[in-house]
Amino acid sequence: MLLRGEVAFREMVDVLKATEPLQPFEFRKDLIIEVPENSKDWFNKEVINSLFNKKKEELSDKYQSFSFHYDIGTSIPDVSTVLQVVDDNVGFNGSRRQNLLSESFKYIGIGYAKEKTKYCFYFVFAS
Repeated sequence: MLLRGEVAFREMVDVLKATEPLQPFEFRKDLIIEVPENSKDWFNKEVINSLFNKKKEELSDKYQSFSFHYDIGTSIPDVSTVLQVVDDNVGFNGSRRQNLLSESFKYIGIGYAKEKTKYCFYFVFAS
């Protein structure tokens, strides 16, 4: 869901005009964090932090830096990602946009789950 509507799209055009073209992410299976089966745990910060810290520890000898964000909603995956770049709302304060448009991250792993019409995505970025 967009909080700022058309204004957010117009601002994103300016951001993208000022951004150098980026290399595509390289998908890495080892960066996938499995989304918990119980949808109540999807946005539980304690669960998420534990899963992410475990993944970082497991791969600390392979990658130098990591970042993580998640998205929960009813949007299909493609639309969800666009919305994260255009209007990174609901308390993320631009962190999801920064991850997706970062020059420093080369690799990505995406775990997801679906329950009825609700999706949950866990994005792990690394370099």
